[in-house]
Amino acid sequence: MTTDVKATAAARNKRNGKQRNRSGGGKWDRRSGHTNVAREDTNEHALLRRQLTSGFSDRAMREQEPIMGSFANLLISRLKDATQEDSRQNMQDWYTWTTFDVIGDLSFGVAGGFGCVKTPAFIPG
Repeated sequence: MTTDVKATAAARNKRNGKQRNRSGGGKWDRRSGHTNVAREDTNEHALLRRQLTSGFSDRAMREQEPIMGSFANLLISRLKDATQEDSRQNMQDWYTWTTFDVIGDLSFGVAGGFGCVKTPAFIPG
């Protein structure tokens, strides 16, 4: 059995019957000033995806589950405390603080995150 390498590559480069275009105007995202994995050329995208994949494996997700659970528990606890003072709470702020803490812990290795949920306030940078 022979395989046409070009045909195989072309088939892999299609999604929902449409040709994928990874150029996206270049590697540099002009809006944010950062590179974007989704906008990289095909080879660079594949390399970056391989590097990031291990962080989203079943094993990695199971290892992160207790961390995520602790942040969820902290959020609920702090919301209970906050609603004792004022029953109206801005949930967008609470979710933002929780997200910052999760990112701090999982991305930067800061145990417990940045403490945003413990002391809820936006701190000017």
